[in-house]
Amino acid sequence: HNLINYLADTIDPNEKKSRLLEEYTSQILPCIKHALNYSMEDSEDSVDNEGARNLFLSGCECLLLLAKHRLIPDVSSFKRLLKTIIPSKEMLSSSSYPNNKSDAVSALHIKPKSFVDNRTSILLPRIGALWAISGMYLSGELGSFQEKLFATLKQEISHTEGEIAINCAALAVDSCRLKGIYPLGSDTGEIPHEYKSALTFQNLKNVDDATKEALMDSCPTMACFSLLLLMKNLSEANENCEKNLILKSWVPIVLRVVLVEFYESVHIIEGIDDHHTSIESALEACAHCLLVLRYFIEDAGNVLSIDEAQNVTRCVFKILHLSIPKFVEEASTDNPEEFQGDYSNSNSLLGNPDAVPLLSQACTFVECACRPNGLKEKAGTEFLIREVLSVLVVVGRSEGLPLNMKLLNTSILSSYYLIQDDGMTADFVKGLLGFSLSMLGDIDKFDSDAMKNSVYELIQFCLSSTFVSQAERIFCVKKMAECGNWEAWQLCVDGNTSALYPSLIHIGQALVDETDSSRHADVLIAIATVAKNHQFLLPRIVSSIGAQVLNLFKSYGSTYNQQKGSLDKNKRSLVCVNCMKFVMLTYQFMVSEADSHDEQIFLAIVFDVLSTIVLYNGLPNQATTNADADPALGRMCAQFFVHVLRTSPVTFKACMGELSEKSRASLETSVRAEMSGYIRNEPTRKKLNIKSFRR
Repeated sequence: HNLINYLADTIDPNEKKSRLLEEYTSQILPCIKHALNYSMEDSEDSVDNEGARNLFLSGCECLLLLAKHRLIPDVSSFKRLLKTIIPSKEMLSSSSYPNNKSDAVSALHIKPKSFVDNRTSILLPRIGALWAISGMYLSGELGSFQEKLFATLKQEISHTEGEIAINCAALAVDSCRLKGIYPLGSDTGEIPHEYKSALTFQNLKNVDDATKEALMDSCPTMACFSLLLLMKNLSEANENCEKNLILKSWVPIVLRVVLVEFYESVHIIEGIDDHHTSIESALEACAHCLLVLRYFIEDAGNVLSIDEAQNVTRCVFKILHLSIPKFVEEASTDNPEEFQGDYSNSNSLLGNPDAVPLLSQACTFVECACRPNGLKEKAGTEFLIREVLSVLVVVGRSEGLPLNMKLLNTSILSSYYLIQDDGMTADFVKGLLGFSLSMLGDIDKFDSDAMKNSVYELIQFCLSSTFVSQAERIFCVKKMAECGNWEAWQLCVDGNTSALYPSLIHIGQALVDETDSSRHADVLIAIATVAKNHQFLLPRIVSSIGAQVLNLFKSYGSTYNQQKGSLDKNKRSLVCVNCMKFVMLTYQFMVSEADSHDEQIFLAIVFDVLSTIVLYNGLPNQATTNADADPALGRMCAQFFVHVLRTSPVTFKACMGELSEKSRASLETSVRAEMSGYIRNEPTRKKLNIKSFRR
C-alpha cells in the first residue's frame, strides 16, 4: 500500500512518458489478488484469525489506490479482482432505517449460522469490500477513474445497487456515531460509549480496534456513495413500491452524515481543527461530499433545508478563497515582483494537485446554485451576489498572479446567471461590465473556449441592460476594437448595431497594419459576420473600409509572401476567403438594391483585383511558376466571375470594357476554364490508316 501511495505518480527515469509503477503492475496485481483470495460468505460464518481479515482489507485498499491512480492496465484484470470483493445479494440484507430504539436491532447485523470463536473483526471484510467499491465509484464520477473500468464496475453492481447502498449507509451511520459526532437515538445529545442497538454490530465492546479504525476512515466515502446510489435508485423506482419506501427512509439520515463529514473536512482544510485525518483525506472527502450535495441544491427546502443549503454554499466559497494566494488581499499589485514566490508554501490550495478534484466540484456546485433553477430561486440573489462578488474582487486585484482558470470561469458564469434576475442594481451591472471588459486584455491566455464565451456572454448581456446608456455601449464597443477583441466586438455589434460606426476607424487601422498580420484574419471574420447578419450596414462599411479590404485581398492573394517573407498557407487562405465573403455580400446587396451604376463601378474595381490574383496564382489546369502560387485562390476568383456573368450579364460586359488588356485576357481565360470544368484542351493526334499504305 505504501509502495503504491508513494510511487504512483513517479515518472520512470528511463521512459519519460510512462510512470515507474506501470512496469510493475504485472507483479503488483497478483499480490493484490492473493490478498483478496478470501471468501466473504465463508468468512462471516467461520472461525478466522484477524490476520486474514486484515490482509483482505489491505488488498481492498491497494485495489482502490490502483484505481485512483489509473494503474489498472485492462478490463479483464479489473474484472477478476472485482469479483472477489463484490458481495452477493444473499449476503446483503435490506431494511428500512429504524425509527426508534426498539427497531434498532437491525436486520443488517451479520447473523452467524454456527458458533464462532472470534467475531470482533467480523465486519472488517465487508467494510473493506464496500469501501473499495465506494471509492472506485466516486473516483469514476469525479473523472479520475478509467471510463471502461468505471463502466465495468457499474455493470457488475447493477443488480445489487439498492442493497449495497443500504449497507454502506448503515456502516456510515455507525461510523459517525462511533466518532461521537452524531449520536443517533440520543435526544439529550450525550455521546454514548456503548451501543446496545447499533445498525451493523450488537455492541461496541465486540468490535476490535482495526475494525473501528477502518469504519471511521471509510465513513465519508461510503456515506457519499450510498447517498448517490439511493438518489439514483429512487429516481428509477416506482414511487409507491416497497423498495422506494425502504430507500427513501435512509436518505435524510445519510444526508446528515454527509453534511457532518463535509463540515469536518472544511475545518481541517482551513486549519481550524487539529484532527487525525490528513489534509489529503480531507480534500478527497470534501470533493465527494460536494459531488453529492449539489444534487440537493435544486430541491433545497425539501430534504435539505434552505438554511443548510446556504451554510454549505458559504463553506464552498471559503474553499474557493483558499484557491487564491493568501497574500493577494494583503498586498498591492504596484510591485509585481512582490508576488514572485513559491505559492505552494502559502496557506492556499493553489498548486496542490490533490485539491484539483475539490476545486472542480466546488466550482460546479456554485454554478448549480446560481443557475435559474438553483438556490437563488429559494434563498434569493443577495446572498449569492455577495459571495460571488467576494471572489470577483479578489480575482480582479490579482493581475499577474497564477489563478485557477476554472475558478475564474465559474465566477464569470455565475455572475452571468445572477445578472439575469430582475432585482439587479445599476451598480452591480456596471461593475460586472467593467470587470468583464478588464478580462479582454488577457482573453487570449484563457485555455478554453468556454471561458471566452462566458466573458463574451456576460459583456453582451450587460450591454443589453437598461442600466447601460447608449454612450456607454459605444464606448465599450470602441474599447473592444482598440484592444483587438474582434469576436467580442462582433457579438456586441450584433446586439447594438448603432455602436458600429464609431469603431470603423479602428477596423481600418487594423486592416492596414502591416506589422501584425495576425490581426487581419480576426478582423475580417468579424466584419464578414456583421455584414452577413446586418446587410443594411453594408453601405457605411464599404464606404469606410472597402478599399482596405480589397487592398488586403490583393496583397494576400498575390505578392504578400514576397514582400513580408513566408506566410502560413492556412492563414493566407483564411484572409482571402473572408475578403471574398465581404465582396460577395456587397455585390448581392447591390443587386438587391438595383443600382446598376454603383454596381458597375464596384465590379470594375473588384474585377481588376481578382484578375491580378488569377494571374499570380493560376488555375487548376494552368499552373504558374510562382513558388507560393495557390490555384485554389485563382479558382475562387473564377467562380465569382461566372456568378456575376450569370447574374448580371450586361454589367459584366460593361466592366470588361474598362479592364486593361492583360486583366481582360485573364478574366476571359478564368471564365472559360470554370465553365468547361478545367479540362485541358490538348490537340488530337491524327490517326494513321495502316491499310492505305501500299508497297
